[in-house]
Amino acid sequence: MASQRLHLPHLSQLSWASLTQPNPRKKIVWFWLTLSFAFGILYSSLALQQAFAAPFTVQDDARQHVFWMQRFLDPDLFPNDLIADYFQSVAPWGYRLLYQIGAWLGIEPFTFNKLLPLPITLIITLYCFRLTFALLPVPFAAFTSTVLLNQTLWMNSDVASATPRAFIYPLLVAFLYYVVQDKLFPCLITLILQGLFYPQTLLLSLGVFTLRLVHWRKELPWLKPWKKLAWSDRPQRRFSLIAFATAFAILLIYAMQSSAYGPTISKTEALQLPEFFSGGRSSFFSDNFFKYWLRGRSGILHRKLFTPATQALGLLLPFFFLGKPRLALLKQTQKLGILTQLTLTSIGMFFIAHLLLFKLHLPSRYVQHSLRIVLAVGAAILLTSWIHSLATWASLGLNGSGRIKRRLISTSLIGLLLASVALYPMTLKRFISPGYVTVGYQNFYSFLAEQPKDILIASLSRRADNVGSFSARSVLASYEHSIPYHQGYYRPLRDRLQRLIAAQYAPDLTAAKTLIQEEDVTHWLLDTQSFDLETIADDDWLLQYQPQMDEAIANLNAGQSPALANPALHQTCSIYSDEGLILLSADCLLEQTGD
Repeated sequence: MASQRLHLPHLSQLSWASLTQPNPRKKIVWFWLTLSFAFGILYSSLALQQAFAAPFTVQDDARQHVFWMQRFLDPDLFPNDLIADYFQSVAPWGYRLLYQIGAWLGIEPFTFNKLLPLPITLIITLYCFRLTFALLPVPFAAFTSTVLLNQTLWMNSDVASATPRAFIYPLLVAFLYYVVQDKLFPCLITLILQGLFYPQTLLLSLGVFTLRLVHWRKELPWLKPWKKLAWSDRPQRRFSLIAFATAFAILLIYAMQSSAYGPTISKTEALQLPEFFSGGRSSFFSDNFFKYWLRGRSGILHRKLFTPATQALGLLLPFFFLGKPRLALLKQTQKLGILTQLTLTSIGMFFIAHLLLFKLHLPSRYVQHSLRIVLAVGAAILLTSWIHSLATWASLGLNGSGRIKRRLISTSLIGLLLASVALYPMTLKRFISPGYVTVGYQNFYSFLAEQPKDILIASLSRRADNVGSFSARSVLASYEHSIPYHQGYYRPLRDRLQRLIAAQYAPDLTAAKTLIQEEDVTHWLLDTQSFDLETIADDDWLLQYQPQMDEAIANLNAGQSPALANPALHQTCSIYSDEGLILLSADCLLEQTGD
């Protein structure tokens, strides 16, 4: 099978000119594609080292989106659990099925979550390479785009999370590639997968097809009648119409479905909740105009959207097409309009999402992911074009010392350009940022895992965030799971938290006993900071729940000790006490009399 072996190019072939040579031989393409995979594997392996470096390590967002999937291995887990039921209900069908397949193969969900980013990265790398090569048939440009995109992705936790948003990138890049190549059937499959894994991506695809159906006449958009289309344009128009109809039909199916936890919170309702302001669990609104429109969940720019290469090169690409292409190699590009279409669609959806807040979820989701792709591909194309121009300039017009001087200048400039790409990660304090969290209190979580599967723990401690992930047991409420976008979920959760605060800081056990009986609480978890006035007065999460927190702080300031802070009660009702954690038996609390 010698014909299938990978043929590496001779070092003499790797001159600056050969790097930017269009339409090279297949073995050169395979060389750069293999190198692209190598970088993708390198970045993923660095994240894998963090994932498996210590026990009790979990990806931050997986604590929301994956913990309930332990039901795939044991259906008796999380019985009648509001939090688990909600996050299971909002998980896209394809995403849920993928993890279920992993469970069928005997892979524990959190282990599967840590392994998924590698194949996702390889798929992204493959399609990014193919997309860039289709736009500019230079394998070095395609390789550069994969490196730039992987760098920006691993500066964030999107892919590492292996949550639904991780699938935006492979499905969006694959979609762009199939559109550029006019491959209808694979494109339709990609659209279906978008609907199964992250339906909001379909809105971007729908916008791209809308722009492809629009022609410009006298600086105004219009739909050219079918009869007036040139025969050569009709297959592309037919492609766009079929794909448009498919994407629209999938979105219509989603729109017709009703959520068991609806409706989605409206902008008017969100403005009444401190959760959506600075310091809140889902901070969104800001009085600062620039912060609101440019940063965070509400803004169009993400703080890790740019690297120096994508910022300096990707944003400059349009200026080199004003009039005629300013660089010779740019004349070899084709169908670059797809990047413009995706950019315009993303910006348009950003403002539509603001207009329909929060019906289409967060506006930033429509720009930050797609712009990373556009900037990486655009920067790679422009970088390659500059190298090509510099190499051409160095080899023409002069002989002897003049040519040597030009080569030195061009080599220095090219080296500077490449260094901006290759060495940038070394300047960061932490380049690979997959968002893994390694927690303590391992004995406590192991103890809980040995308790009956139907226990329910009431707690305001942040240790409750990890109970579902590491112990597979239910909690009444927690910071990590206090997501306020669906009223059917958050209203009862907020009510639980308000009653929990009132009960925990009450001077007697009456409210605690009532909560235990009404919610079937089996345990109450406290920690060393549960009654520390300074700590709770600075807890932005708890301060969202008024007037209960105001009353609790006022009572502590007045020297009034909560009943649950009584050391004698702890000694009587504690079933676990270690590492600053105290787990009380709810049945024991019900048996207590007096204060």
